[in-house]
Amino acid sequence: MKILRLLSPLCLLILCNCAITFRLPSTRFETPEATGGSGGLLWDLAASNNTEVVLTDDFTVTAPNTTRPAIRSTNAGALNVGLSVVDRLELKLKNFDTLSAKFQLLGPAKSKAKTGDLSLALYASGSISNTESTSGSYTYSLSNHRYDGMAILGYRLSDTLLAYGGVFRAFADFDGSRTLSGSAAVPFAGTGANNGASIGFEIGNQKVRFITEGSLNLVKAGESSRRFFNGGFAMEYHGF
Repeated sequence: MKILRLLSPLCLLILCNCAITFRLPSTRFETPEATGGSGGLLWDLAASNNTEVVLTDDFTVTAPNTTRPAIRSTNAGALNVGLSVVDRLELKLKNFDTLSAKFQLLGPAKSKAKTGDLSLALYASGSISNTESTSGSYTYSLSNHRYDGMAILGYRLSDTLLAYGGVFRAFADFDGSRTLSGSAAVPFAGTGANNGASIGFEIGNQKVRFITEGSLNLVKAGESSRRFFNGGFAMEYHGF
């Protein structure tokens, strides 16, 4: 019986995810070279650290803290599907919740790039999410809008190896409410931002490539701020 009493809080924690959080992008795995061509599908698999702002670890115990929320790095995976629209333009649906676009301003597309080529691109993404959860006597709702932009510069070290880096800004605003059964909803709202720079390497060709990327992040939410390094890797396939 003592063992059951000790295990019961752990079981409840596993079964109920009661945290209220939102994420800000850290790594994007976007190089300054568009794939090239038109009509080809792009498939990405990525694993990396991500930036998470925690308003409360358990909304049934504590109210969301929008003044000094916790900021932490967390592991994340992503499956992305995209389209090479024209030589210089790509559109993607990232992790089925974020729309992104990349436009190459300078240099040849990946299909034509050679050793010594410089490339420059602009990247932007946006997402809207709405969540609601009930646990015990409490219910919360959260609406989150996220916007992200980046300028990316690259240099072809060889026909199959690209080095790149860029600066970025991600911004999010949110609003929601926490409600105790039988009581009026208590609203909350706030913003968060991540400003930083990234560097990465891509090896491969127009069909298949592997990317590793790291980013230095300065994250702010309310009066909280944190600086840290995130990184990860991705694989992209162009076909069908």
